[in-house]
Amino acid sequence: MSYTERLMSTGSWNLRFRPEIPQNILGQLNLLKYGFGHIVIFPTHSKLDEIGSAFTDAQRLAHARYVGVYRSRDSEFEVSGPGLAFWLGDEEGKGDVFDTITGGSGGGGTMTGWRVTLTPVGFTGATGLSTPGGTFIKTYYRVTRRDILLDVCAFFSSEWKVTNDLKFWLGITEDLFNVTPRAAIVRHSTDRGHEPHLLAVGAEYNIEQDLEDWTREVDYYTGPEATPTLATATTGAGVNDIPYRNIDGTAIPMNRIIEDFGETPTVNAAALAAAQLGRFNRLRQSISVASTGYDIGERVAVGDYVWLYDPARDLMNPANEVPYRGGIIWPIKMRCTGMTSPIHEGMGVYFRRWKDNNTATWDVEWVDLTEWVEWESSNTEVELGDLPRPVNFHSHMWSDKRDVQAQPRYINSINL
Repeated sequence: MSYTERLMSTGSWNLRFRPEIPQNILGQLNLLKYGFGHIVIFPTHSKLDEIGSAFTDAQRLAHARYVGVYRSRDSEFEVSGPGLAFWLGDEEGKGDVFDTITGGSGGGGTMTGWRVTLTPVGFTGATGLSTPGGTFIKTYYRVTRRDILLDVCAFFSSEWKVTNDLKFWLGITEDLFNVTPRAAIVRHSTDRGHEPHLLAVGAEYNIEQDLEDWTREVDYYTGPEATPTLATATTGAGVNDIPYRNIDGTAIPMNRIIEDFGETPTVNAAALAAAQLGRFNRLRQSISVASTGYDIGERVAVGDYVWLYDPARDLMNPANEVPYRGGIIWPIKMRCTGMTSPIHEGMGVYFRRWKDNNTATWDVEWVDLTEWVEWESSNTEVELGDLPRPVNFHSHMWSDKRDVQAQPRYINSINL
């Protein structure tokens, strides 16, 4: 059993129990009574009576390796659900829906105003974050926070995340993630090792590249549908800057149309068009890695950057000199966009639920499930490079409610 985390997405988890689990323990997972509680995974196991009152509920969550939402009972002995980002809005656009919202909690469309508005109920906003300039004013109707975040992040060139200590982060990449790699992925297990400044893990990996989403120009339509306003963002200064050719040798026409009728003011349309073009005017590359030996999750969180080094496959960059094991390596720098980690023996697995105490408030309870978990022994799988494509979406929609990646890729059709 495992849990999967993805950049700016809900991810998922699944857990299986041994058949000999007592019925009274299974009863603690009654989905009808305790649905939307939380599965909490710690790096090590401690009995609840040992940690007792020494740690508050918030302190326990802060030390967790992973926290997921309990939403499905797949069989008598299997449970599953999404990650904490579920509380921003689920895969189908359900959740704490805004009937109408404009400009971010009276903040005049500033990043500060949007941070306040988009912090989910039960979470606190992270502090000490940089504040990009500019104002983004747009009126939304009947949408969740995650729908709005697509636009806000595009406009401010920002990202978001939620953490196990129930904090909501919205800001620039450098504030949210480690941009200086603390781990390296190497091809040969003989090269792996652990140094104070760098963890190197041996791995097998697969590289995928394509131009399926490549776009030369974004045509962004706003205003009334009958008489729309067009904002255009184009790759390169002229046709000779386009790296790809049409069948007759001219610059390839590959325009992407995004329609947002009746909502986005023209003042924001050009910035949003340029932001979307920046996502699509390049080669798409993703690398799937199965790491062995060391637990890379100790050093790397989804969203962080890592080093990747394999001279035999030309995965090296002479500009990056990194000291390692008394020598120098020249790795390339890539983004960790997803990670699937096994729930292995030695971890602690708990169920955090709310119990009705027959008053106006509910009490939080923790149930230790560790003894009955069926452990996983597979490797950690790491996704590097670009975000995966969404499973379903409509090319005319600005905000995609399907949950495979954070930023929708607007293409004409997709067949599955």
